[in-house]
Amino acid sequence: MALIIDPPSGWKYGFPKPIPEDRRKDNLVWLVEQGYPQKLIDDLGEHFYCRYWEEPDEKNRIMTPVEKASQLVESMRSKSSKLSDFSRIEWPTAKLHALTAVDEVLYYSKAHGFIGLTEWYEEVKQEIEKL
Repeated sequence: MALIIDPPSGWKYGFPKPIPEDRRKDNLVWLVEQGYPQKLIDDLGEHFYCRYWEEPDEKNRIMTPVEKASQLVESMRSKSSKLSDFSRIEWPTAKLHALTAVDEVLYYSKAHGFIGLTEWYEEVKQEIEKL
């Protein structure tokens, strides 16, 4: 899990941000190194506070079906414009995976009544099938 820090008015300085594990004990020094003004820390003195929370690491986060399908569609769009005859060997496999992911999203969106999402992914599926 990533520990996120959000100091007062942190949005002005690029916060909230995850704190590296090795810097959690000296987080005020780290804040200043990351561009947060020392003056704001000094002005609040003992009343200086930060909000903290934990979020899953990006590398360990499980993608939703929508994110998974979107990522595959984008990957396929970029591949379709770069394919040479030699690299078409792996294309059928990628296309099958993308269609499977889109079908998952369509099933989920239909089951939960996400009409706009359903229509959009039906168009995406048709686009993939044409490739």
